Amino acid sequence: MLKFIKKFNRNSGIISIFVMLVLIPSITFLSVYYRRSTQIIRDDFVDVLLQSLYQADANISEKLEKISDLSNMLFMNKYLYSAISENGTKTVSEHIYEEQELQKIISGVQSSRNVYKVKLYVDDKKIYAREKVNFFPMSELDDNSWYKTVRESNGRIVWLDTSKQKYIDKEDEAYVVSCVRVLKNPVNYSEPMGVLKIDIDERDVFNVLSNISTKYQDNVYIVNCDGIILSHFDKSKIGLQAEAIASCDNLENEGVFTFGMNGAKSYVIYMTMQLTGWRIVHEVNAGAMADNMLYNISSYTILTLYIFFMVVIAVIVYFTKTTRRRIKEIVDEIDRQGIEKVKDNLPQRGSDITRLKESIDGMLVTISKMAMESYHSKIREREAQLHALQAQINPHFLYNTLDAINWMAININALDISFMIESLAHYFRLSLSKGRNIVSIGDEIELSKVYLEIQRKRFSDSFTLELEIDNCTEEYTIPKLSLQPIVENALLHGIQKRKDNEGVIKISAHKSGSDIIISVKDNGLGMTNKEANRLLENKEHFEENNKKKSGYGLYNVNERIKLFSGGTDDYGLKIYSEKSVGTCVEIILKAQKGSAFIDKVD
Repeated sequence: MLKFIKKFNRNSGIISIFVMLVLIPSITFLSVYYRRSTQIIRDDFVDVLLQSLYQADANISEKLEKISDLSNMLFMNKYLYSAISENGTKTVSEHIYEEQELQKIISGVQSSRNVYKVKLYVDDKKIYAREKVNFFPMSELDDNSWYKTVRESNGRIVWLDTSKQKYIDKEDEAYVVSCVRVLKNPVNYSEPMGVLKIDIDERDVFNVLSNISTKYQDNVYIVNCDGIILSHFDKSKIGLQAEAIASCDNLENEGVFTFGMNGAKSYVIYMTMQLTGWRIVHEVNAGAMADNMLYNISSYTILTLYIFFMVVIAVIVYFTKTTRRRIKEIVDEIDRQGIEKVKDNLPQRGSDITRLKESIDGMLVTISKMAMESYHSKIREREAQLHALQAQINPHFLYNTLDAINWMAININALDISFMIESLAHYFRLSLSKGRNIVSIGDEIELSKVYLEIQRKRFSDSFTLELEIDNCTEEYTIPKLSLQPIVENALLHGIQKRKDNEGVIKISAHKSGSDIIISVKDNGLGMTNKEANRLLENKEHFEENNKKKSGYGLYNVNERIKLFSGGTDDYGLKIYSEKSVGTCVEIILKAQKGSAFIDKVD
């Protein structure tokens, strides 16, 4: 036991770090995630249920509107009005004929599958008023509480609450929802001639509600404005007060609230039907919904994660000894190699992690010093090479000599020689650029023009030069001698290899966003895509395969453009070529302008 305590003490630092950085944040995250995810899923579930209530409202309202249309059709029937109007002079046979005609009209309406029964209340003096199937006497309405409301509606449709009805022509009693309206006397509008009542089977209404039932011990029903149940799967509850609705005052058109009764909690989702003012209510058992909710993290899941973390801690303790021994071996090896410490005053004793950190810091400092020394060494080597190259050429001596040769050619009237000498001097001035490595695009294009002028004299005007340069591009900068090698390739490897030795070289430059695009296009011999792609391969590949110098030159230009533009592959050279058609080389570089940049580089 004592041995285990000592091991635990040695590893207590690692365990403490694990507990603080992993275990506690993970437990906190899972707790917050559990509460938040449950809330989000519940809200989403409620939204889905509310949408299903809207769909149920649309379906039920569609049924009720069809009944309203049938009621309107009867309401507008002229014969119905003339038949039910009281006329004491009618004979018995006329009354019988009248009943038969009205029966035809009512049967046509009653044949609709949405209609359960049509009732027409007429004057008691009518012979068929006590037929008790479709015709009833007006005197029966005096005892009905809803008759006053129907009379005050002045012919508008009134939807009555669900009631239990017994019909002579039907065996069982049925719960029906009724559409009622009064039929006014056209001569005396204040006097009712009859009442039209169309009954709908409550089961047809509830069948719509049953389609939105879920698996969470739910309860779907319809209530009126006073909270009285109008439609329910349990028919014994029809006409009773809905306890959930009665518990909440000032209900809005739609919403959700919680309702608890006898220790059971439910979510109550409701919405108001626009046609009738009734409410569709959906009660969902909160406990059942939480237990079955998708992606819900249960207490068993959290307990499993706790056990997992405990096992991880035990594994860390078990492997700590091996890890510490390996770290000690690394530190000892570093010490044997004599790597200096970052600070001389750091304590020589401490944990293995601390010693390893000190040793690695020392290695990083040493490596950094070596890298810096290597960098400065390469810079000095490059400077020495440039000085050696500059020492080989004295620009002033070269210019003066060429100028003297030019005047000698003029004196003997050798104008062609004079042109070549003058062009060559101009070429040297542009190429040397006072020792600058970065020049303007205008100077680089001018250098290429001078080069091509010299070559045109050399090859007896075997090609023409076309320029399409946007003036705005000439002030931007480019690495020196980037364009001339491409122009040289176009002439020597493109135009000059044509059988007719006649061709066109077109140089264009334009600005595209924050980039400059310079293209050199020729109608020379061309090449395949494979050959074109190999021109930009790495220089080791060229050296191993003895490729032509032209390809090696394009590789160098491509690398210089990339470095100049930030080192990304978005910049550099693009080669497009087709055999026997020609080649187009594009230079894509970052737009950078101004003499200040050139002076900074120099």
